[in-house]
Amino acid sequence: MKTVNTLVFLILLLLVSCVEETPVESNQNQLEIPQWIQLPEGNGLSIENQFSVTEYIDVEGGELIIDESYSGGPHGEVKVIAKFNIYENTVPEPLMITMTIDNETGVIDLSPSTIFNQPSDLYVKFEGLDLFNVNPEDIDFINQSSGEIYNVLYESIDIDIASGIIELKAPEFIVDNVLIGQNVMYETDSRFGWVR
Repeated sequence: MKTVNTLVFLILLLLVSCVEETPVESNQNQLEIPQWIQLPEGNGLSIENQFSVTEYIDVEGGELIIDESYSGGPHGEVKVIAKFNIYENTVPEPLMITMTIDNETGVIDLSPSTIFNQPSDLYVKFEGLDLFNVNPEDIDFINQSSGEIYNVLYESIDIDIASGIIELKAPEFIVDNVLIGQNVMYETDSRFGWVR
């Protein structure tokens, strides 16, 4: 019996060792890390980590506006302007919506996660940036959500390298991954911004 068990063990060992090895492939998606366009550092006094505005929005709509400036950058002053116009009957129920802009990357966050009944109007303009080593053809405005990158549908992007100005006009602002039927959802982990 001992010989039979040993023989079975050796045969199994031989079969296992003869099986062709195949590499194990990961099915996890690689998280995409966008190369955000950086806002210049401020001169002298430190500025806040982010610019932020919160507004009560109901069925009549409303607007979130950030209009800030600080000393710094190659042009002496940096301006950060963002206007998010939420049309009438866009939100199904009243809520407080916050828009923040990171002062290093210029990335825009909208919170809380919200389902809108229709697209909204987004306008973003940054002035005083260092764009001298940036190819205008490479600049885009995108959405990053859950590690994935999505296109933002917009009317126009205007770029003035010499003045350090980038400007987005998106009167029917939606992200192509979140348009479901006629509802538009801005997820909490969604970020919008300029990439190169």
